Amino acid sequence: MYSWSHLVVLNIGEPTQIQGGRLDFTMASPELSNIAEWYVDTTSLTDHYRIYTCISVRKTTCPRSASPDWNYKKANWPLFNEILLLRKECSTDITQHVHVCT
Repeated sequence: MYSWSHLVVLNIGEPTQIQGGRLDFTMASPELSNIAEWYVDTTSLTDHYRIYTCISVRKTTCPRSASPDWNYKKANWPLFNEILLLRKECSTDITQHVHVCT
């Protein structure tokens, strides 16, 4: 494999054309080139062979964090409402209510 400008040519030397030419190139990042498989299908409908590139990836599951367990009975609802009202006032005309929010 040859590397130019942070790309790797995946071709392995096989001809990509019926007359033996190697005209078609497949390039990938170095990271993808490590998990890529490149091959030529010599059955052709044109003067160029089909080129296949397979990227092998593994499906992984991300660990899910547990949902927070909120106890709504312990919430300070008057303070919550006051904060919401302050935010509402600030969002309507912030220049008028800067002293309230700071």
